[in-house]
Amino acid sequence: MPRPAGGGGGEGQKGNPDANNNPGGRPSVAAQADVDFGPYMADLQRRIKRAWFPPKGNESKRVVVVFKVHKGGELSHLRLDHSSGVAIADQAALKAVENAAPFRPLPAGAPDDVDIQFTFDYNVFSGGGRGVFRQF
Repeated sequence: MPRPAGGGGGEGQKGNPDANNNPGGRPSVAAQADVDFGPYMADLQRRIKRAWFPPKGNESKRVVVVFKVHKGGELSHLRLDHSSGVAIADQAALKAVENAAPFRPLPAGAPDDVDIQFTFDYNVFSGGGRGVFRQF
């Protein structure tokens, strides 16, 4: 029987590629259903920035923390990923995340928990912070 024009007929594996390569494992964020985390991350960032009280200083610093957010918005596994070299600045970043929690529940279709990497930029001109998903 001839194959239709335009290709097809491959013998590749079907379904979620992560499930095929990692049976029983959790699919990567890229392989999960399309969940729009944009509004969720914007809200999480706003909450953390409102709770952040950086120490006064005249030099720029960067602190990176990582943590897990569970389906109901609960925080766990908060830890310092990259120190600024200034203990009081590191503590201010950790405290901001603690004080901002609990967060909103994860969006529909999200996994049971997600790992977040959040960077605090201490910039003497325009302080800020941002968060990104990180697969561990």
